[in-house]
Amino acid sequence: MGRKILFLHVHKSGGTSFVALAKRNCRLAPIHANGNPQDEDGNLIAFWEWGEAEQAAYFARDDQDFVAREGPLLGLRALPGVDRVVIARDPFDRFISHYRQLYVRGRGYRDVGPDTEDAVLAQRHDHKMFDNFLTRQLLAHVPERVGPAEAAEAAATLESFRFVFALPHLERDVSAMRALGWHDFALAREAVHAPEGYDALRASCPRLFAAFEEWNHFDRALFERIAAGRNGALAA
Repeated sequence: MGRKILFLHVHKSGGTSFVALAKRNCRLAPIHANGNPQDEDGNLIAFWEWGEAEQAAYFARDDQDFVAREGPLLGLRALPGVDRVVIARDPFDRFISHYRQLYVRGRGYRDVGPDTEDAVLAQRHDHKMFDNFLTRQLLAHVPERVGPAEAAEAAATLESFRFVFALPHLERDVSAMRALGWHDFALAREAVHAPEGYDALRASCPRLFAAFEEWNHFDRALFERIAAGRNGALAA
């Protein structure tokens, strides 16, 4: 089947729709959860904890072409013959989408709006999306805080990705993967169109938006670079 694919699945960034697309174009692991390989007991196969030779042997298996990693890269190596793919989303949109998912699931959160800015800000440390989440996914370690050194590492790691896509331009650019033999690029609507109302929240919740941007300026820089690219290529 040719080259292999490692998909770094960043939460709330169209990843589930992309995995569904992969199912129609290549072979996933024999047992998996949303593209993440599992063993016969349903446990995740923690291939990021293995050495380079073990990782290379795993990706060389002839029964799978696409492997998802729904979590930070950590010890994953950049391997010959394995193309890395990631999808990014506007950091604020990603946070609001995640927050509203928690809200809808009834975890006691009130929906985001002008009258809940203080409550959301007070809970920010409870939400993994609030502190440079994309940057953290690209690191080889789990930092307590993200600073310039971590941002530089993430930016350098991003250079190892063959395809970097951004919402809401995924439908426009994902056909670049024809180079890997993919042919079906019909995406679910939610992966193409950002939910309505997020632009309005920027205006109606200025303190929340300002605080979010202050905490997520490294993610903002990464996203803007990815979004400036075309056809899966990273902008210079």
